[in-house]
Amino acid sequence: MLDVHPPHHTPHGWRDFFIHIATISVGLLIAIGLEQTVEAIHHHHQRVELEHDLRLETEKNVGLYKLDYTFFDLKAAHFIGLQHYVDALRRKEPQSTLSKIPLPPGPVNDLFWGPGSSAWETAKESSLLELLPPDEAAMYHDLYFQHETVNRYAEYYFRAEAQRRRFESRFQSLTTPVKSGETLEPMGPDDLKQYSALVVDALDALNECRFLTDLDSSASDAVLAGAKSPDEVERAAANAQHLGNPPKPK
Repeated sequence: MLDVHPPHHTPHGWRDFFIHIATISVGLLIAIGLEQTVEAIHHHHQRVELEHDLRLETEKNVGLYKLDYTFFDLKAAHFIGLQHYVDALRRKEPQSTLSKIPLPPGPVNDLFWGPGSSAWETAKESSLLELLPPDEAAMYHDLYFQHETVNRYAEYYFRAEAQRRRFESRFQSLTTPVKSGETLEPMGPDDLKQYSALVVDALDALNECRFLTDLDSSASDAVLAGAKSPDEVERAAANAQHLGNPPKPK
């Protein structure tokens, strides 16, 4: 805060009095102007830094999507191979025959990363989002809402996968747990039916997570390409070629 110091002499007439008042007023205006200029420069610096942080986080998320697409491809191929084998066993005669289940090899790196949002959360907590233009703030709000949706649906997938694994554990050796590529103990017809349904549930949840990741990836690409409003991001997502057509496992 800048202090304004009036002249130390005492005014002796109206002329001196008005000069005294004018001097104080001009000093106050200069002080206020300087203070607002400093504050505006500080806010501009904060805004530039915030935009830089949000962009860096978006670039990092785009890199994570590439890892996640590899995860989706390998995991979907694993589920599809397992489902085909289980359904083939269910079609065998007689239906009362117990059948062992050889598990197909799973992905070496069974890890879903998902998008991060630490820069956005920090900006919200410190009220820095008010520094962004309204359209840009709304754009990032929509983008991070999409991030949140992806991570929420990833939780649905992991719950479905946990149910499938718990079911598998009923047919594993108590001393040597079965690993991917080994064999489960025999299952009857009802067990095979339930196991098939659990595999399908996990695959459906995985595909839904992939579809939402496609949307999120398209929105992030639009932001990195220079989008500054929600409408620009939505158009980019709507025009994405891969939406609705997830790559088929090889």
